[in-house]
Amino acid sequence: MWRIKPISALIILALCSGRTTAQSNTFLKFYDAPYITDIAEDKKNCFTVIVGESITRLSPNGETLWANNNYWGLGFIILPEAHADRYDVFGLAGELGGFAMLTINNRGKEIRYVYKDPFEEKDTSRTAVDVIFDKKRNQYIAGGTKFSFRSPMQFWIAGFDTAGKMLWENSFYEKGTSRYFKQILPNKSTGGYLLVTDDENGGNRNEIFTVDTMGRILTRRFVEKMDCRPSYELTQLSRLAIYNDSLYITWGKRSRCDIGSFFYILNNQGEVVRRIDSAITAVRIIPLKDGGFVTVAGSWLMRYNSNFKLIWERNIFQEHTSQYLEIREVYQSRDGGYYGVAFGQTNIPFAHYAYAFKTDSLGRIFNNAGYSEWKQPMMLQPNPAHGKVRIAIPWYYGSIEAEFYNLQGQLILTQTRNEQEAFDISGLSAGVYVVKARNPSTGETRNMKLVVN
Repeated sequence: MWRIKPISALIILALCSGRTTAQSNTFLKFYDAPYITDIAEDKKNCFTVIVGESITRLSPNGETLWANNNYWGLGFIILPEAHADRYDVFGLAGELGGFAMLTINNRGKEIRYVYKDPFEEKDTSRTAVDVIFDKKRNQYIAGGTKFSFRSPMQFWIAGFDTAGKMLWENSFYEKGTSRYFKQILPNKSTGGYLLVTDDENGGNRNEIFTVDTMGRILTRRFVEKMDCRPSYELTQLSRLAIYNDSLYITWGKRSRCDIGSFFYILNNQGEVVRRIDSAITAVRIIPLKDGGFVTVAGSWLMRYNSNFKLIWERNIFQEHTSQYLEIREVYQSRDGGYYGVAFGQTNIPFAHYAYAFKTDSLGRIFNNAGYSEWKQPMMLQPNPAHGKVRIAIPWYYGSIEAEFYNLQGQLILTQTRNEQEAFDISGLSAGVYVVKARNPSTGETRNMKLVVN
């Protein structure tokens, strides 16, 4: 079951600042977690990030305001324009899939939860790969894959209202293909949507669909060509971004005949109308209000103006960690900087590193307020917990001493474990405890509140 438990996490109420400056509000936030999914900024300059099974809210400086650890496999954070104090989260879960929409307020309290069990709908399970909010129609447009034991995998698109009710759906299947819609964009010229497919098997079988407001196909165009005739066709492409209102920009790479890397401008039919030489391999393109854009390649951000001239480039993590980090998502902040999430690669078994970051307008991260990775404090994972709990210290692999006290100040349990091992709390009854943890190597101590359920 995707919904693990009713919300019981400790909520820390805090207000975010209404006005920030880019340089004074940068951070690099470390998480010892298997994956990090997405991040969003609200109109109060706070950030909400999905890490593992936790939804966490951060201040403009990266300080954790609250964490809700009761959900697993959440997929997207959506902030409707009309509801700046609300987070609608789309997700999928489990090996068999499952599709859900969760709505919480900006203090972590659940407002609404809509969930479809795997194979509930005619033995069918669906997953969402991309979701956008259509402000004109007040609908969420979601797309991804759908499969069952009775039929082959299909790719689908559907509209949902803000309460999570499906309003319409269209699905597509073609024999011999295993594609899915990896991206949805508004098509302002037609009023419908532009859909980009990808190959489940990593074959870069990209195709662009134009569909109407009910997801019905109007046109479709493959972006891979098997011969060497002169063409602007692509063999693989990055995520598209809206360019000059009704056009789209992407990065593409040719592996036959016309070898090289290029920026491509596409029209609303998915046809390439312009090609510009590129020296980079971009996986994300973020359009900016001044007509320029930022590209992402690994851990690098590169800023271009509207004439495709490189203004600056920066490895945003170079001064802060020796790890190689790969940016998963990045967006432009309300103050002109950039924020996003990234993964860290490591050879240490069972070590999973994830980061949320915020830069200034030049892609710089300043060592501020002790929220960078090497000053990240000890953390209880998970919290609330049942049976076992870990105490994680980033970049530390020695022993940890822990004392567990009840709220009356009585010592209930004492244990010493390696940082990679879990503390056995199966003997603790449900309730709230204070954990006093100590790092014997440095003498550092921290008192943390633990909820046992």
